[in-house]
Amino acid sequence: MSSEVKHLERCEICNKAFVWKRTLKKHLLAHAGEKKHKCSVCSKCFSYSGNLERHLTTHSCQKFFQCTECAKRFPRITGLRQHMLVHTGERNHQCTVCFKHFLQKGHVKLHMLSHTGDWNFQCSVCGKKFPSKGDLKKHTLIHTGEKSFQCTVCGKTFSQNGNLRQHMVNHAGVKKHHCGVCDKSFLRKKTLDLHMFTHTGEKNYQCTVCNKSFSQLSNLKRHKLIHAREEQLKEDSQNEYSEELVLSITIKQEIE
Repeated sequence: MSSEVKHLERCEICNKAFVWKRTLKKHLLAHAGEKKHKCSVCSKCFSYSGNLERHLTTHSCQKFFQCTECAKRFPRITGLRQHMLVHTGERNHQCTVCFKHFLQKGHVKLHMLSHTGDWNFQCSVCGKKFPSKGDLKKHTLIHTGEKSFQCTVCGKTFSQNGNLRQHMVNHAGVKKHHCGVCDKSFLRKKTLDLHMFTHTGEKNYQCTVCNKSFSQLSNLKRHKLIHAREEQLKEDSQNEYSEELVLSITIKQEIE
C-alpha cells in the first residue's frame, strides 16, 4: 500500500492526489480557469469534455426520466434522483462546522464558504459578495428587474424559475402535505416542516446576543432587529454624551 501512495501524482495547489499524470493535468485546468470546451448551442464553456457532454443533454428534448410526484422530466437519471430529494426532504449531507443538513453535496461546499468567508463573486452595483457565479447572477436580477419566467395561469412574472414553480402550486390548490398531529394540510412540505415545530416545541435557531431560541429563522431575524436598535441607541447616547462633555470642557476653559 505504501508503494502505491509514493507513486500518486499530487496537485501542488490543493494537494489532491491522482493515480495518473494525465488526470492531474486535466485537474490543473480547473485551477488555471482554462475552459476550452465550448457548447455549440449556448456558448457556455467547460474545463472538461465530459462536463460539456453532460451539459449538452440539457439542450436535448429527450428527457426520459420523469418525476412521479410533479411530472417534471430530466435527461439523466442523476438529475431525477437529485430532484426527488426535494419531495422526500432527505438531507444526508451535513456541514462539519454548524451541522446543518443539505440535499446535495455541492450545497454543502457552497455553504462552507459562509464559514471561511471566501466569497469571490462581487456585485458591481452594490458590492455584495457571493460564494458562486450562479448566486451572483440571481442577485443581479434584483438590480435589473428582469423577470423572464411567467405564469401561464395568471400572467405573473418571476425572476427565477424556482419561484415560478413554487407559485404554480397555489393554482394547483392540492394540499398533499398533511400534519400527522392535527390533520392540517399544506401546499408545500417546507411549510409543513415549519408547522411541525408548533407541536414539537423544537427551537434550533438561537440568538448569539441573549441566547433566546426560536423555532423559525425568520423569527430570529426579526428578534435580532431589537438588539440592532438597542446598539444604535446606545451608540447615539454615547456620542451625545461625548459632545456634551467636550462642550462643557470648552466652556470651562473659556471662563478660566
